[in-house]
Amino acid sequence: AAAVVSLLLLAALTSGGYWIYRHATTARPATLTVEVGYGVLVRTPTDTDWRLVTGSTTVREGDRISTPLGVTATIVMFDGTTIDIEQESTVHIVHMRDSRFLERTRLFVIEPEVGTIYVAQTGLGNARFSEVRVQGAGWQVESNQEVPGAPENRYVIEVLGGAPSALPVRVGVFSGKGIVTTDVAESHLVSNQQAVVEPSGALSDVDEIARGLLVNGDFDEGLAAWVPFAANASGLNDAPDLADSIRIVADSLHGDSASVVEFTADGASEPLHVGIRQRIGRSLRVVNSLEVGFDVRITRQSSVLTEPNSDAYPLVVTVEYIDTDGETQRWKHAWFIDAAPDANIPNAIATKVDVDSWQRIVFDLRNLTPTPQQVISVELAASGTTFQTRIANVEISIGQALP
Repeated sequence: AAAVVSLLLLAALTSGGYWIYRHATTARPATLTVEVGYGVLVRTPTDTDWRLVTGSTTVREGDRISTPLGVTATIVMFDGTTIDIEQESTVHIVHMRDSRFLERTRLFVIEPEVGTIYVAQTGLGNARFSEVRVQGAGWQVESNQEVPGAPENRYVIEVLGGAPSALPVRVGVFSGKGIVTTDVAESHLVSNQQAVVEPSGALSDVDEIARGLLVNGDFDEGLAAWVPFAANASGLNDAPDLADSIRIVADSLHGDSASVVEFTADGASEPLHVGIRQRIGRSLRVVNSLEVGFDVRITRQSSVLTEPNSDAYPLVVTVEYIDTDGETQRWKHAWFIDAAPDANIPNAIATKVDVDSWQRIVFDLRNLTPTPQQVISVELAASGTTFQTRIANVEISIGQALP
């Protein structure tokens, strides 16, 4: 009997030792590079303070990375897998592991504590199995590579909760697949699908992934997420009451009732400049795909335009962005309803629209130069002593998928 027990124990030890030998992993470093902006903050487990990184550096398990406003960065893992970190985000690297034994495996575990990250998991290469796990308090997203030649798994995760890694969390898959798991639910997402992990741990219905950069572009929530402003020649402090010049009204748009924003001025004693602005702060992962769209109805403008460089356009749209060289740029275009025959207003500066008629405008910025890397903000405004402009369904969309 003793011999049998000894043999069983030996077999168990041998089996366990084989498993450990087969699956043993080694921590591997990765490279962190600042993509947009001046620098990111990095803190190791032994550091008490954050250190500033302005170019590239090596990061390891346990490190935390924080991107300030206007700064984005990319982590490139040893196998080519990338984690793109958006501005105002903090990421904790939990594991970056590689096995070089009988069954080569790779494991990456990332905790986004605040903000948004984009994951691009590469193919297997010379490994037999690769797993990326993005996790937080009560939730995780897992993507695996186990079939040679399978497409890359690409997805975005946005932490919406106030506390680090807290729910709700939005998950969107643009290619490949990802498994979203909580304590009470599980969902398998594939290309062009997204879902939200609710605070209860429940998962929302799966829907098509969003590609818009703006919040409340349909004005169904009034001016929420928008900042109104008004100025005249004397400056902001002497500007008219915003309630007199910017308001949300109901209108009939393409046969349906819609909430629209209206800019108005009626014979002001000096030219006004009123409008709304929204900060976006999104990096473009596909820099050659950017569109601006909206519905507009212009009923009045100050006077007949006589020159291109007028300060009396009833609508001016401005997109502020950071280019691929890190410089701040502005794209601006105006719309009007009347101009003198000899005004010679170039189409690159302004476009004429029909008076008092809703029209859909879509402006393709895919060939914008300098090339945009990050969209900072969008501004909609009207100028002059007299104008009445209504705008609805404002969109800034890109080719990549967004949460």
